[in-house]
Amino acid sequence: MIAKIKENLAIIVTSFTLLGSIGAGLSTAGEIVNKLQGIDDRMNFVEQEFGRLKEETMVSSDISVLYEKVYQLEQISNQADQFREQVAYMQSQLQTLEQTIRDEGFDTQNKYIPEKWEWQDLNDSITRIETLNQTIQNKQWEIDDLKTRLAYLEANNHNH
Repeated sequence: MIAKIKENLAIIVTSFTLLGSIGAGLSTAGEIVNKLQGIDDRMNFVEQEFGRLKEETMVSSDISVLYEKVYQLEQISNQADQFREQVAYMQSQLQTLEQTIRDEGFDTQNKYIPEKWEWQDLNDSITRIETLNQTIQNKQWEIDDLKTRLAYLEANNHNH
């Protein structure tokens, strides 16, 4: 036992020193209990306040999330209104187009869709017509050039 006390002498001395300083500050065990009870009461109050603050913070966080969601829903609602207006406009345009087709006498029930080869034949014909048109324009420019030369020659021939 004495050996244990010798080994732990530093711890024992420190413990007595601490107890002495506590004892100097507090004269009775009752005061010690009162001080500890006061500390415990204050800790309970701090824990309650912390809990309330935490709940309020969570509530305010939830409220800000809700505000953000409401804002997003308002934006979506505005976009939906714009889409509805566009759809209504397009539907009116479609009805106008359908009425125009009926008024013009187009037969929408017995319509004929040309085959691919018919489209190709039409494209080939258009290419031939464009080529002929270009050839005719070139010939017309040659004729205009010849007329200009002829007029020049006639003008210079009369002067000599």
